Amino acid sequence: MIKKDKQFRKFQMYGFLKNLRFFEPFLILFFISSGLSYLQIGILYSIKSIATNILEIPTGVIADLYGRKKSMLFSMISYIISFLIFYFSRSFYLYILAMIFFLLEKLLEPVHTRQ
Repeated sequence: MIKKDKQFRKFQMYGFLKNLRFFEPFLILFFISSGLSYLQIGILYSIKSIATNILEIPTGVIADLYGRKKSMLFSMISYIISFLIFYFSRSFYLYILAMIFFLLEKLLEPVHTRQ
């Protein structure tokens, strides 16, 4: 039996809680309160979906080149950048950039941690 340390358990809990995505409905409410129309919100989520298909392979190559730890670090940094852009900007075009950083968080984390 493989002994699991305390750090591994913390990472499991982090992954479980993060992937539940409790904040997703609040993100839509945030967009509405920022003055975006439903069409613009739909465009943001469409860009996220299209960018997922386009960036899946290049981010996989990045993860293979730099390793799991650096890939996780890049993932966390892009996640933080996305929420900073969401918080400090009120421009639809900057929200597009933030959605791409938000997407990179998911794409850069190692495949075995995705759900």
